[in-house]
Amino acid sequence: MKTYALLSAGLLFAGSAYAANLPLPPAAAPAATPNWDGVYIGGNGGGVWGDTTTNLTLWTNSIATLGGPALNNPIESELVGTSNNRFHNSGSMFGGQFGYMTHTTLTLPLTPPGALILAGWELGFDAMHLRGSVLRTMPSVAAPPLVYNFNESVHSNWMFTALERGGILLGDWFPYLTAGFAATQLTYNNAYVDSTGLTGAASLKNIALGGGIGGGIEWRWNRNWSVRGQYVYYLFDGTNEGNSTVLGPAGTFAIFHHQAYFREGIAQGAINYRLGEIFDLTKIDFPK
Repeated sequence: MKTYALLSAGLLFAGSAYAANLPLPPAAAPAATPNWDGVYIGGNGGGVWGDTTTNLTLWTNSIATLGGPALNNPIESELVGTSNNRFHNSGSMFGGQFGYMTHTTLTLPLTPPGALILAGWELGFDAMHLRGSVLRTMPSVAAPPLVYNFNESVHSNWMFTALERGGILLGDWFPYLTAGFAATQLTYNNAYVDSTGLTGAASLKNIALGGGIGGGIEWRWNRNWSVRGQYVYYLFDGTNEGNSTVLGPAGTFAIFHHQAYFREGIAQGAINYRLGEIFDLTKIDFPK
């Protein structure tokens, strides 16, 4: 019995010593963080809805031109009131975008400890079919039977955007805020005719600069491809100004000074393709 006990103890000791010399199994790899970093390209499409606000100021060299005193008369007030309008515009747009994203670990007041913050920039160019118009007719109260008619319209055919995006990375989901600048060619047309036969027209075409702010959410279904929805509200204020001249009898005239203000909301869906780490700007060894 004693011999059996000694033999068992020896075997246990030998087994423990052998086990101590065995290599430990490798530790489980931490869960991989979805890699959104790097350059991406994509396409987008959506709709644009907004409004145009127009203002008119005028000056005339004769009381005969508009049927009253040159300044601050009832007819002038009626003309300004008829031409100052706010009307809707809408349309569609489609195009492409190019951007770069990178992430960092950051703790903010409203984020959990060690939250991943994803941020970057994006350039986009879209063909846009934006249109809007209004026809205003107003009988004169101050000088009946005079009737004023203003036909106003707006359109734009393209838009360039430069936006920054940033938000909290939630695995394959990326909710974000975005803000930046935009440029577009906005055209405003105004045609005037009254019941006496006086006419005038203006066509104002300018490259308008504006600012925008909005947000969206993006979902990545594999390493390279992602889809998103986004809404951005843009302001293009005071971008279009110009004059038109209404000619009256015997050399009289009136100058109409027009202004147009644009505000547009754009809702888009987009698909992006991440080009891969070979294009990751953080991995380029720039010369020092």
